[in-house]
Amino acid sequence: PPSNLLVHIFTLSSLAFMAQGKQLNYKFPYGPYTARPDQEVSLREAQELCDLDLSCAGITSLPDPKKNGTNRILAHSFLPIVMNETYKSPKHFTFHAGKVKDSNILEVRHGDMSVGEAKDYCHDRLNCVAFFHPVYNPTLELSNPDNITFVSSIESFEPDSRDEWRTFVANDLSRANSVNHSSLSYSEIVSVEHPFKSCCTKTEIPTIEQIQAVDTLERISCDISRKDFFENYEKRRKPVMLVGCNKDWKAQDRWSYEKLIPRSDNSS
Repeated sequence: PPSNLLVHIFTLSSLAFMAQGKQLNYKFPYGPYTARPDQEVSLREAQELCDLDLSCAGITSLPDPKKNGTNRILAHSFLPIVMNETYKSPKHFTFHAGKVKDSNILEVRHGDMSVGEAKDYCHDRLNCVAFFHPVYNPTLELSNPDNITFVSSIESFEPDSRDEWRTFVANDLSRANSVNHSSLSYSEIVSVEHPFKSCCTKTEIPTIEQIQAVDTLERISCDISRKDFFENYEKRRKPVMLVGCNKDWKAQDRWSYEKLIPRSDNSS
């Protein structure tokens, strides 16, 4: 995807950029938050891709000393300053896989705020530099993280390759002085298309035929007696699927398009 074409940083001493399954190292004098895209793209294309990439704060185009008359494009996950040659993405925050370690904590919210609301909350407070949250939520609340910590400074940052912590740093030059940007680095590219990490790396939806080919789970009638179920399945810890349990449900007749549509005002 386009978001994988731009900057992702892995260590403080070396820069790595991953695109199309490749990982290349670069060193530039702009800090560990700078890398060069693996593919040749125009400045306009790089700017558009940067705006799509949650990790990209901006793009710089500089003359390439190895190729006369051409420029090299650098992508940044953080911008401490903006030069004349730098394009700053309009996004308010950049994503960093990991957790803020040493900082001045402003506030900690517990389960009452979504990531989008946290962005608005931090953006509206000039002393808010970043916020971070754990991916796992023990309450299984899918919209709000278990807790969100807002900070007014970043002294050190701990990269996370296991996608257990996520940090959003303000893409605001007026707040950049409160960030020790030499500590910002990535340990692994992490997709944030979904608010919580998946237990499965496959995202393709299988066909019915593919499901049936691997579905060997035994089906039994819901009319089975409690004794037989205990002896044959529960006692043996044998998985089974009960079928026909809903045959007497009133919803079988009441829940139809014709009967449900008049009861809805289309507000949800």
